[in-house]
Amino acid sequence: MATPDQPTDNAGYAAPSDATDPAEKLAPISSPWPGCIILITVVVVFGILVTLFTFVFQKQSAWFEDDSVTSETPVEVPEPNATESQVKAAEEKLDALYQAALDNRIDRFLFTADDLNALIASQ
Repeated sequence: MATPDQPTDNAGYAAPSDATDPAEKLAPISSPWPGCIILITVVVVFGILVTLFTFVFQKQSAWFEDDSVTSETPVEVPEPNATESQVKAAEEKLDALYQAALDNRIDRFLFTADDLNALIASQ
């Protein structure tokens, strides 16, 4: 603020031309709206995130509570029984894949679930 003997502007601050101390110079006048808009945007975004995470957490909790994903009792998993012909066919596909890799060829090999089970069962 200006001292009583200094000329002032309408707001009571010392005029820039009369100020001798840099601290007494007028600060640039700016609008508070950009800061308010930024604050409101941050609050809204955090509110949306909290709501979203709460909703997702509630849905996941309900999904895991209804025994469709997990079970209290153990479930018996049947062991795959592969015939000798299934094992031989799966091993031929595996050998062809290995040979293509050695020859730097790009080929497509489709292994079914039965092929993979036969390879696992034969090991």
